[in-house]
Amino acid sequence: MNYDQLKQIVLLTQDATDIGWEFFMDEGHLKARDNTYAQDTLTFQSEDHFYEWLEDQFDKKD
Repeated sequence: MNYDQLKQIVLLTQDATDIGWEFFMDEGHLKARDNTYAQDTLTFQSEDHFYEWLEDQFDKKD
């Protein structure tokens, strides 16, 4: 992973956090919990799944 990719992940993660998502590890899996309880807790199944989800959160913020 290069520096630009890392920056993008950090910024997208920050956007997800700003709209109410909290990240945590459970049983070896990265998960996201919606602090507004509007959506179920999400378990990421792959790197692609995580990236796609982050992009969706970025789109929701705008």
